[in-house]
Amino acid sequence: MVGTKPPPPPTTSTCPAIDEIKSTMEKLFDAQTEILLTKLAEMEKRLNELESCNPMGPSELFMGIYENLTIYNDWTLLYNKPYNHSTTSTELKAAADQCYSDRVVVGAMENENSTILNVAAVGPTRVLYLNVSAETPEEIENVLWYLESGRTFGFRPTDNDPNESPRSELFLGWYVDVNYGGWRAGKATNLYQNSKWRKIIYCMPTF
Repeated sequence: MVGTKPPPPPTTSTCPAIDEIKSTMEKLFDAQTEILLTKLAEMEKRLNELESCNPMGPSELFMGIYENLTIYNDWTLLYNKPYNHSTTSTELKAAADQCYSDRVVVGAMENENSTILNVAAVGPTRVLYLNVSAETPEEIENVLWYLESGRTFGFRPTDNDPNESPRSELFLGWYVDVNYGGWRAGKATNLYQNSKWRKIIYCMPTF
């Protein structure tokens, strides 16, 4: 007698539990995060090594007046005298002749060992050859430059707003071809006999 075929035994489910899947995902995520953090640490270390080899890269600034301007390694120092030094127009022209580009940085620093110019202006090299008074300055990119033998060399911002005076901290002035030094570095004035403040001129590369 042929009987009815018995049903197959129930199969055991092989699907992983949800908790097991979550645990596996967390382990994978942690492993990938650790690898990523290690790579980032290596990249940061390498970047620091490169920066230590060349802390200041090449620079080119727009013409204008700056406060607290960092001195870059690719600038060439042309002139560095204390404020009590009697600057001459011959010295300024000699500085211009030494500049290999058409751009100079004229400024003042309060400490000789500083890497910051308290106030400075970037302009064409020819500003060291000007022959114009402070009353009739030459405007170059919103900066009024003047150089008159027997009087003064320097710069100040243009006064575009007739109701507002130019900021005095952006003024600079050195007496030229007289028997005393001085005079202004931003808001600091009467620097005739000051040996701490420095008159600075750099030649800046152009690219």
